[in-house]
Amino acid sequence: MQLSEFRTGWPLVSASALAVAIAPPTILFHSMGVFAPALITQFGWRMAQLQGGLAAMSIAMLISGPLVGLIADRYGVRRVALASMPLLGLTVMAFSLMSGPISQFYLLCVAVALFGAGVTPIVWTRAVNRHFNLNRGLALGLTLSGTGLFALIAKPNLAAITQHHGWRTAYFCLGAVPMLLLPIVALGLRHGTRTSAGDNPSPSVVQAAQGPATTSGGLTMGQALRHWRFWLLFLTFMLAAFATAGPIPNLERIFILKGFDLAHAVAVTSVIGISIVVGRLGGGWLFDRFWAPAIGSAMLLLPAISGVVLSRYPLSPTSALLAVVMLGIGAGAEWDLLAYLVARYIGMRRYGSVYGFLFAAFGVVGGTAPAAYGAVFDRAGSYAPGLLAGAVGLIIGAGALLFLGPYSDFDADPTKGKQTAGASAAANQDLDMVVGTR
Repeated sequence: MQLSEFRTGWPLVSASALAVAIAPPTILFHSMGVFAPALITQFGWRMAQLQGGLAAMSIAMLISGPLVGLIADRYGVRRVALASMPLLGLTVMAFSLMSGPISQFYLLCVAVALFGAGVTPIVWTRAVNRHFNLNRGLALGLTLSGTGLFALIAKPNLAAITQHHGWRTAYFCLGAVPMLLLPIVALGLRHGTRTSAGDNPSPSVVQAAQGPATTSGGLTMGQALRHWRFWLLFLTFMLAAFATAGPIPNLERIFILKGFDLAHAVAVTSVIGISIVVGRLGGGWLFDRFWAPAIGSAMLLLPAISGVVLSRYPLSPTSALLAVVMLGIGAGAEWDLLAYLVARYIGMRRYGSVYGFLFAAFGVVGGTAPAAYGAVFDRAGSYAPGLLAGAVGLIIGAGALLFLGPYSDFDADPTKGKQTAGASAAANQDLDMVVGTR
């Protein structure tokens, strides 16, 4: 197992994982269940209205995502991230000042998407993809495990603060986290792609070092939009977003309708966080060793099975637990699978723009899916139609991945970004350009 890339890249991965843990999709999506009861009691809002805030954030990311990806491609990750983190923190703190109108909540959700765009996985997966090659999948899995880290650590602490000090204090503390992490992330980005004076950098490190000043192999955004593989990825991951993001905020209600009491339902759904981490790390490790579309196809079938199981009545405690674990593993594999496949099939030339577009679209579908599942329940009196529709979509998406074919070899074509001796020499002088330190 070759882990030499981690010798220089572990600070970058560590910083990226911490930042992903407080990215806008994570910080709002996973804290919603903690704040919802207090906000409903305080202001008389409905759960459907709160879920509308997630939809507003996701739609705003459709604009901010590709834009921040373009900026990161041009100016580097470090400048974008370090400017965005304090703005994100201040915006989250502003939730503590809400006075009642639901419009305030929606505007703040949109502001989180705009001001926190530089902290999304769009930025961090770009840096990690450019530094790692042999261990790219594992590095992406470690980076994106930050979402599970938030679910495991932040949620219970936010719940305790809310219970003892109120939801306003909890929002203020949550907003302070990006500011407290800022020095650590800055240090990790500064040292994540450096080597010591006596080192001979690996080809992946030299490629990463070129940063925004040069282009590496791959398609432009315009070329990607005309390429069938781009649209196959789009179709697959939009179907996956609907099928995995829709059930997660509704899991407690699904189990209560199946006859579980609230305490048992919460106990079963609590394993979703660790299941997501398992999906991230296990998937990433496998992507490095086997053909990623086949592994991804198999992992997307797990939440499809989960959807079928959850649509059944009644559920035993064992089948309920297995359904949550399969859903979490599939949901955990999605983000790093998308990042990995974009790098392998579309390339790094305009990675930020391409992944930013796909990630933003994924976020829109994922952000609106919970409300769609709720609407299906309101009309049909059951979550089963939505769960089964999601399972069918996952089966279609899993099959589509198998048509991607061999990985693209962009460096084999000089017109698609083959490195020159001059570029390689420049890379040795600017080993930290990938994170925009100059």
